Amino acid sequence: MLNELFDPLPAEQPAVLEAPASPIFVSGAEQEASVTNVRNPQDLLESESPFSTFKYLPQYKATLKDSGGSFEVRSSEVFIAAIRNAKVATQRSVVLGRGGRVVADTVSPNVRYRLAGRRRGGEADLQSFHQSLGKSLDGGSVKHIDGTVALLAQPNNNYAHWHMDVLSSVTLLQELKLDSNVSFLTSPLKQYRRRSLEVLGVDMHRVHEVSGEQLALGYVSCDRLLFPSFLGVYYGSVPFWEERVFERILHRVLIQHGTSRQFPKRLYVDRTNDAKRKCLNEAELINRLAKLGFAVVDPSTLSYDEEVLLYAGAECIVGCMGAGLVNIAFARPGTPLVEIKPPAHHRTNLWRTYAALRGANYRSFLMPDSAAESGDTWRIPDINAIVNEIKNIL
Repeated sequence: MLNELFDPLPAEQPAVLEAPASPIFVSGAEQEASVTNVRNPQDLLESESPFSTFKYLPQYKATLKDSGGSFEVRSSEVFIAAIRNAKVATQRSVVLGRGGRVVADTVSPNVRYRLAGRRRGGEADLQSFHQSLGKSLDGGSVKHIDGTVALLAQPNNNYAHWHMDVLSSVTLLQELKLDSNVSFLTSPLKQYRRRSLEVLGVDMHRVHEVSGEQLALGYVSCDRLLFPSFLGVYYGSVPFWEERVFERILHRVLIQHGTSRQFPKRLYVDRTNDAKRKCLNEAELINRLAKLGFAVVDPSTLSYDEEVLLYAGAECIVGCMGAGLVNIAFARPGTPLVEIKPPAHHRTNLWRTYAALRGANYRSFLMPDSAAESGDTWRIPDINAIVNEIKNIL
């Protein structure tokens, strides 16, 4: 599907690239060491340079079509850094090379600016910010991993970002055939994280789990670190292999379980127990949709495989904006997805993008600013409009 959607941009970029400019690389690589820009990704495993980089393919663009009309996205620029004698500190991970310099971190730009006490774009305070993150270096090494280690960065702790940011990194390493001879470094794995790695074929004996509490006291050192750049989908930028993550997982889960298990076909993704972006009259909407045959599903109560199979067999999916909607990527092409957006979230097009990548039939309702209540709570002012739209879709 994606091969038909993506057209390569004109080949005007040089074959040998300069040091990475992605936001996660917060200090110039030239300050760290002489840079060897490699053409073959396998060189990342063998280069003697203290700091080597590789760019994965030229940037691609795509015009995706959905029920709201076409929109254009571009793939994220991707770099992989190979750092010799690296140290990884703090739960969000700061990568340090020779001399204790910060080479990269996995903190998203929005979080970094907020923690640094600056408005978006305020880079001036990053040095002190990284010093505060890297204090754990004073505690010494809590673990050393021999050989090459790939960092499974976790800039966000929820289900959706695990799939978007972390599993896309795993798949990138698999695409480049860099995964078979490396270990993986990650924070402690929840059940769905462990199972998703197993389904993707990761050898779990090569996965090293280190808690944030440990890293608060020290750092993990390794002979060589592979550090993929931040890969998640944000505001019209999407790594074009993202769909392959979900396709591989779905294919392997279906092979193991088949299609004999029965799940509800019309799904309402429940957020009534979620304190974040809480909809105060969601129960009323749920009661109305129950009369149309919708079953309320709480993905957190399911096993990982059950969650994949549930969405794979769905005929219609409705829910308020939240992590569970990332599972639209497991649904069949053409499946309707109705997203109800809280006030002030008009720019958040994550699920529109994933729906378009999957060929799903996307609809959205953005709640007006007047629907906002105190804090992060809000109401649906016109439930009838949403119910009537869903009736038209069915």
